[in-house]
Order: sequence, then C-alpha cells, then structure tokens
Amino acid sequence: MYQTVSGNSIIQCYDLALLFGAMLKHRCKNAIVGMFADTWLPVEMPSEDIIANVFAMRELEGRVGYSTKGYEVINRLITQRKAASLFWGSGLALFCA
Repeated sequence: MYQTVSGNSIIQCYDLALLFGAMLKHRCKNAIVGMFADTWLPVEMPSEDIIANVFAMRELEGRVGYSTKGYEVINRLITQRKAASLFWGSGLALFCA
C-alpha cells in the first residue's frame, strides 16, 4: 500500500487508490467510497473538486488502523442488504450501486 508505483516515482499506490475513489465519486453520485483496515470508514465527499477530495481523504490516514480486514466491507454490504459493484485497492473500497 505504501510502496511506490515504480522505482523512479514518489507516487504511492495509496495515492492512486485515493485518486480513483475521488474520481469514481465524481462520476457516479451513488458511489460509496471508504477506507478499511481494522474498521470500515465510509468517506463523505461533498466537493466536486477531485483533488480537494484526495487531500481530504489523505488527512484520514491512520483513522481506520493499519491491518487489512477487507471482510468488514463485505459484512457491511450484507448487513445493509446492498448490491453493488465492488472495487478494491490499497485499503480503499469503492462501490457503485
């Protein structure tokens, strides 16, 4: 998650996951974007500014812990009886219902 995309880059996979989440939310208003690790944290993105949303999500780093309990995301969908397309990436879960 915190490794760079290449040996010549300073961009981390985590940064790309945040960018993809903000882009999906911008394109799909029904999208649910959130971070997972020890817990699942849905992230509200009120702004239409994709980059501002990326920086806002960056500020949440560490709030959900540092493990990878992705099943928490699936459990939440099952509990809420929601059907969605699910995309995973570097501790970020994206749904488009």
